[in-house]
Order: sequence, then structure tokens, then C-alpha cells
Amino acid sequence: MAWVEGDVVTFGVILKHLRKHRPNWLIDVAAPRGSHSALFGLCNRVLYHGEPEGKYDKAVDLDLEDSYVHFKDRPSSKTVFNLRLQFGLEYDPECGGYEIAVGPEATDRAERWLRSVISPTPGVFSPYPAVVLHYRGGSSKARKDLEHWQGEVLVNAIRQSGRTPILLDWSDSPMDAVRVPDKVWGGFGNGDAETMAALIRLSEAFIGIDSGPGKVASATDTPSLIVWTKHHPARYHDPAPNTEHLIPHDWRGMQPIEWDAEREKFFTENYRFRTYAGEHGLVGEIIQWLQKTLRWEGWLDPGVKFVIPARIESAAWVMAKIRNIAGKRVADCIVSAQPGDSEGLKVVEFVRSFGFFRDVRVLPIAVHQGPEKPRDTRGRYLYVSDGLRDGYHYLVPDTVSQLGKPLADWLPDVPADFEMVKRAEEWLQLTNA
Repeated sequence: MAWVEGDVVTFGVILKHLRKHRPNWLIDVAAPRGSHSALFGLCNRVLYHGEPEGKYDKAVDLDLEDSYVHFKDRPSSKTVFNLRLQFGLEYDPECGGYEIAVGPEATDRAERWLRSVISPTPGVFSPYPAVVLHYRGGSSKARKDLEHWQGEVLVNAIRQSGRTPILLDWSDSPMDAVRVPDKVWGGFGNGDAETMAALIRLSEAFIGIDSGPGKVASATDTPSLIVWTKHHPARYHDPAPNTEHLIPHDWRGMQPIEWDAEREKFFTENYRFRTYAGEHGLVGEIIQWLQKTLRWEGWLDPGVKFVIPARIESAAWVMAKIRNIAGKRVADCIVSAQPGDSEGLKVVEFVRSFGFFRDVRVLPIAVHQGPEKPRDTRGRYLYVSDGLRDGYHYLVPDTVSQLGKPLADWLPDVPADFEMVKRAEEWLQLTNA
């Protein structure tokens, strides 16, 4: 697994401030091996094998704290907060931005390995037709990670584009993609920041989550997309000119923005970003970015297969949110019923009337129970999101709808499509008349 601590890359920005505003300080830094190379050239010495030895005027055991102060004229990140907290310095935009010095040895090491797995394509703006992907992190996984099915769609799309997917995830990913062998990092069990930066620089694009490799990518000039689910870049990622952020559609309500107009203004003026709604919408937006970045068209979307119960009320709820769940992806619908079942055929007629799905049919596919209600044998749960059950994604709003709760309580992170809501209501009124 390619592991580089994001906090170490972040600390490099603090060292840039100290270099300018404390020019008389002679600074040695001890950092974890592998992550340590992110700090080369930013201080006097970088040590990775233990505590600094010798006499020092001051030793600081620095554990970067999350920022709980939300600024209106600068990033609300660990960088800014810890500059003030630990060193009494204010943020200097001239010292902002992640920076990793990549030497010739790291470049040669990365290029020799790339040459062994990929042939350079003449005329491509980057030396190697590769996209580096990192979709599973090492901390706060529930708030950062993408699902394996999302990673699989991205890997297949990268291959369709004629590029090689290079996966930085290792230990928990079942993906069939090119992995960077341990010897490239130095043979000590995790990634090396300098070599990782060289690898990303030599590739056409980087797609990653809120994690260390994403900050490494932002220290390069390679087009990079950082994908966010529960966190917000204004709090965890400093601006970078090569980096675009993919954030939830309701980002204005997230920390540190929280509907504050001035904080929102700083974010929109200093960060490049696009938004998504729903897990499939997230994948669709990533691929749109990839198509634009690689100047590539013609993605053959295999489609998203949704399974819904043979209940007209459930189908009405599904249609209210399905467009935002699927994003811009092609979608098929399977109604869970026996062939010839009258209620199932009624649901098929209803769903087809919207013209949204590529294909709608009845199949006797059981509606599976989900992790939200593991003992509920009726399969009445909110949403199975892993997408690994035969490639089907199950949408079963019965638990919420039968309790008399409003539509907003079902998949609350997905906005309702009110055009679909209106059409569903009209169809039901005509049917019940």
C-alpha cells in the first residue's frame, strides 16, 4: 500500500513560512520514513530513523491539530491554524501551497518502473499514458473512502480511455489494476513522498480522495481531482492551481463554510471545484472530468442496474430521486416480481412512463436485506450502497415510506427531483381516478 501522511506534506507549508519569517532558525525535522521525503529542501535536515540527536534550543513535538477556527480571508486548514497556534505566525499567501522537491534519482526510479509497465505515447502531453488512482485511505475511512464498485468503474473507464490505471491502494482493494511494487518506494513497507510525486508528475492525471497522496498530487503540476464525501476541502486541503475538487451538492452547509457568505466567497474565488449528488453521480462527474482532462470521448457506460420492489408507492419514491442517484449515468430498472405478476407489471408501466431508464423489466430477483437492518428478512431497508450483489443496486424505501415519514427522510443526502415528483403524483392521480 502506498502510504504517505498528509500532515507531513501539510507541515511543508509551515516550513515555508518559517523559512521566510524566521530566517535565523536552523530547523531539523523528524518525520515518518517515506513521508519524510516530502520535506527535503524545506529545512536544515530531515531525519526518519528516530529522534533528533544533539543540542537544540527548542524541541517541538508537533501533532497538527484540526482547525476549529473558520477563517474568512484564508484557508480554514490545519496549515493556517497551526501556524498561529504553534509558531505565532499569520498565513502568508506567498508561502502557501504544497511543495515537494523531486530529485533526479526519484524521477529516474519512477520512470524506470513506468517504462517497464507502459510504453510512452508520442504526442501525449505527459510522458506516460497513465492515470494514478487512490480511492481508499488510511484514516477516517468512513468519511473519505470510495466504495470498491466505484473504484472498479473508474479503473474500467481509465482503461477505455487507452490509459493504464495505476492504483496506489494495496491492502484492501480487490481491483485488477497495476500496483506499484514495494521496491519502487524503497522497500520499507509504504510509499515514498518524493517518488510518489515523481510518479504523478510523469502521469497524465491523478484522481484521489482526501488523503496524503492527494496532497502529494497538489504539489505537482499534473491535473488532479480530489473527491470529497463527508469532509470539505476548505478545511483539509490548501488551494493548488493544478487541483480541482469534487464536493457534495450541499457543500454550503458543511464546515467550515456553514452558509457564511464571506467564507463561501473566499472558497469560490480560491478553489476550483465541481459538485455531485449521489454515489453514481459522483462516479459520473469523475469520468466527465477525466474525459475533459484527457481530451477523450466515447465512454461506454455499462449502466447502473437498480432493483426496486413491486409496489407502486415505492416506485413513486424511487422516481423522485433516481435521476440524482444515477447522476448522468445510464440506468436500467428491474422490478422484483414473478413474471406475469400484476402489481409488478403495473410498476413497470409506471416507471417506463418517465422515459428515464434505458430498460425496464420484471425479473424474480430477490430484494436483499441490507446492512442497515441485518435481521430483517423482508429486505425492508434504506439502501444497499456497496453495489457488489451481482452488480445490482437495491432501492427499497419501504421502511421510511410505511412509517409515514416524508420523502426527504429517504436517502437524505440525495435531493428530490421535483419534476419527477410532480409527474409521479399526476400518474398516481390518473391511475386512482
